[in-house]
Amino acid sequence: MTHFHTIVIGGGPAGMMATIASASYGQPTLLIEKNKKLGKKLAGTGGGRCNVTNNGTLDDLMAGIPGNGRFLYSVFSQFDNHDIIQFFTDNGVKLKVEDHGRVFPVSDQSRTIIQALENKILELGANIATNCEVVSVTKPEDIFIVKSSENTWTADKLIVTTGGKSYPSTGSTGYGHEIARHFKHTITDLEAAESPLLTDFPHKALQGISLTDVTLSYGKHIITHDLLFTHFGLSGPAALRMSSFVKGGEILSLDLLPTTSSQELKDFLEEHREKAIKNSLKALLPERLADFLAQGFPEKAKQLTPPQTEELIQKDQRVAYPRHREDVSS
Repeated sequence: MTHFHTIVIGGGPAGMMATIASASYGQPTLLIEKNKKLGKKLAGTGGGRCNVTNNGTLDDLMAGIPGNGRFLYSVFSQFDNHDIIQFFTDNGVKLKVEDHGRVFPVSDQSRTIIQALENKILELGANIATNCEVVSVTKPEDIFIVKSSENTWTADKLIVTTGGKSYPSTGSTGYGHEIARHFKHTITDLEAAESPLLTDFPHKALQGISLTDVTLSYGKHIITHDLLFTHFGLSGPAALRMSSFVKGGEILSLDLLPTTSSQELKDFLEEHREKAIKNSLKALLPERLADFLAQGFPEKAKQLTPPQTEELIQKDQRVAYPRHREDVSS
């Protein structure tokens, strides 16, 4: 049996950073990952580009955290988003800032971030075991015993960074919760976070349409960001952030034109009253979405009755999206 000071289970970004932190103190460290490569989920983030962090203030970050995020102040006081930016810059990764303060690698490839983390781990002399699934973790005395199907290791310290249950195909099966339960830790109810939304809405007609800076809202939670219609509902930054505030069965509102007032839309329709409604809306929205919104109305704007005009404006500004009650929390 090989002994390490610290064993880290889970080779995502948290696991890789934990390994780097341990190894930077000169501690013999082993990182265990069940997939063939490190950072499998990370490789798909940001549309494959990896949204590393945000360059906003600490208060900006706290505003995007559901519930009571104040407990994170002490953590961020030691290592915050600007430290992350500095870390990657120091390790040869060129970064850029895009809309809403989102930080991406200049290469636009998640692999750049994963490779930088892996290189740092190896530079510090830590060990990596990929394609290796942990089957049991015990602590009969003062030493952790970690077993895979082929190996057994021991460690003074154990760090579990296996993620939640939101994306099983990447390895996030919730196994870390089972380890925590084994050691009598309290497990709180699991809730969705940074997860796409399943909706009871005819979304297949809109599948693949992406929108920039629309406003998704539910109660006091109002999020203006990019959005993507998928075959199951809504994705993109706005939907991912909203997932932290809903549990299933809620009615979400979507303003497709948040910077345009109701009066401005009414004036727009009047200005283009001789045109087909769907053609007029194409000046404001993607073609398929314009066609979708024009369904059920007369062909031309001049044929709209006052109530129909109000209804059409409402569809543009407050589209209702019932969220599926059977959506799985993660």
